Amino acid sequence: GTHTVLLKTSQDLRRDQLVLSLIELMDMLLKREGVDLKIITYRVTATSHEQGLVQWVPDSYDLQRILDEYGDIRLFFHAHNPKNCEPHNTTSAASLSLKGP
Repeated sequence: GTHTVLLKTSQDLRRDQLVLSLIELMDMLLKREGVDLKIITYRVTATSHEQGLVQWVPDSYDLQRILDEYGDIRLFFHAHNPKNCEPHNTTSAASLSLKGP
């Protein structure tokens, strides 16, 4: 499919690319064991040590915006999916994507 991307300059995205690959690998291994955290990643392609492409995710929140607006990521999860954020259900908060309303 077609993806909108953001060209980031003056930033080394190689570490981001590696970390996202590791998250995808851990997600795959957890799914093999029957644990689906519903992790959604975005694509990062480092084109050099000073720039790269980042997949644009519409209607998403970055972590800093969540912390600025809610002060605690758990409050964000509760506001966007209160039925799955009961105190005894610790995995549901991790399974939510960070998509906006």
